[in-house]
Amino acid sequence: MSLIKRTTNPFRDAGLPEPELLAVKQEAIEFLRAKLHETGMSQAELARKADLEPPHVSEMMAGRLNRFGVERINRALAVFGAEIKTEYRLSSAA
Repeated sequence: MSLIKRTTNPFRDAGLPEPELLAVKQEAIEFLRAKLHETGMSQAELARKADLEPPHVSEMMAGRLNRFGVERINRALAVFGAEIKTEYRLSSAA
């Protein structure tokens, strides 16, 4: 389930590699920003609760998407009971 509905993917439009992954990471960061604002939690507190370095959380909140894999973003999301899930399917044309 997507938290934010987009009609286009700006990462695809820019010709960047893995545009869907970048869009999901961006959506996750927007979710984290909203939760920090909503709860009044500081970035330092999120870092502590997610067992992340404070500078990494700061970079994450600044939108440096390529610096962080899904695993680290999920550690931050878990603090709020959320996660990025990936689904793999085998598709056959036969």
